Amino acid sequence: MIWPCHAAIGFSLAQGMQLNLPMCILGSLFPDFVEIMSRGALVHRGISHSIVLWTVGLMASWNTPFMPFFLSACLAHLLPDSLNAMGVPVWDGVAGRRLTLFFGRLRNRTLAEVLVTGILAFVFFAIIPSVTNPGLSEIEALYNSGLIDRYEYEQRRDKISSLLDQFLGRGEDDDRLKAPTGNFTAPDIRLEGFLDQKTDNSQP
Repeated sequence: MIWPCHAAIGFSLAQGMQLNLPMCILGSLFPDFVEIMSRGALVHRGISHSIVLWTVGLMASWNTPFMPFFLSACLAHLLPDSLNAMGVPVWDGVAGRRLTLFFGRLRNRTLAEVLVTGILAFVFFAIIPSVTNPGLSEIEALYNSGLIDRYEYEQRRDKISSLLDQFLGRGEDDDRLKAPTGNFTAPDIRLEGFLDQKTDNSQP
């Protein structure tokens, strides 16, 4: 995959998941950048594209400022490259297996490449964030750590609670629709004056 496509996916990843943008852009291009800087010392899609090395780096950088860099390298660079016929190496690219997804049908500088870029960008920008929004426990953790104030905490909490109520079909009328429990008192229906009314056929 060409550089603009990698960068577009990295940009969508950063914006959708609220990650550091420069780190994501750099990570999306870095495996190819290393090859260029090596001036031929590294083979194309060799150890610079190693799934093992980048995955280990991602795990080691978790909860650090460098996590977006490794995450973008994995998702915005290695993942799209794995759709190409050459694939990406599991280890060093010299020996061992290579990972090729969907039979490696993707070709560079084609309409298919643009389409795949758009799909991955949409997934990282819209789909994944929509299903991984912070829950109540994460919001509370942000408040306890001082990253958000009391007002923002309550606003986010109420919004999440409202979304859960809509998803579960809970509403304000639930209490009125619930079956009565305990002692039930029939409503007081009064017929005063009704039986005393005279009809046109009644005698005085």
